[in-house]
Amino acid sequence: MLLHETFGLFKMALNDLLNDVKVLAIVCNQFGDTGKGKFSDYFSEWADVIIRGTGGNNAGHTVMANGRERVFHLLPAGMLYDGAGKVNILGNGTVINLEVLLNELKDLRKEKLSYDNLMISKDAHVVIPYHIEFDKRENSSQENGNIGTTGRGIGPAYTDKVARRGISIGDLFDKDILRKKIIENLKYYKAFDVDDIINNITEHASELKPFVRDTVAEVHKFARTGKRILLEGAQGLLLSVEHGT
Repeated sequence: MLLHETFGLFKMALNDLLNDVKVLAIVCNQFGDTGKGKFSDYFSEWADVIIRGTGGNNAGHTVMANGRERVFHLLPAGMLYDGAGKVNILGNGTVINLEVLLNELKDLRKEKLSYDNLMISKDAHVVIPYHIEFDKRENSSQENGNIGTTGRGIGPAYTDKVARRGISIGDLFDKDILRKKIIENLKYYKAFDVDDIINNITEHASELKPFVRDTVAEVHKFARTGKRILLEGAQGLLLSVEHGT
């Protein structure tokens, strides 16, 4: 059987499998890097809404479109379908490096690709420069039993979230709350200036404000109206703090 015939049968089988499906999740039961990006891109054509619910910019999905490779470190792989009206969401479980996200949007603009339907959860947390500095200093080396992270501040950002002292996207638009939280956090992260941090992150935040939503409410609305929802997993099960190594 020819390759294109085999793929045609595979596609027909998938279409039959998804006939009555409204929510599809793509996950990895290993360490990640197992091709989730390819499947996320493939099923984005089927979905109306593509949601990335976890992870930061140490995870990335690589997709090929029009013969070109694109790597999305934060944006859902379905961003290439924005022009077709598909909604892409960064959910409340993600941790967002504002500069990285803005650079990804800038790359889309350079290619004249839209991101009009992007939504960013107001409850997603922000990777602050002190998270990155701390991660590089304390965790990136595998010496002394350290986990050996990518040094991008993901773990410390989640640590602050669990400790209920993290900065959410919504906090960025209230300078009083933002200042209070950063002052509190600098008890744990030394050698940073409050005003420098505030100026850095609020400058980035202003460009993202039009996309900030209560994404939980939005997703419930999409589900009620019968939209097809794709849940795009990040990393892999064996990196889980509950189930991993």
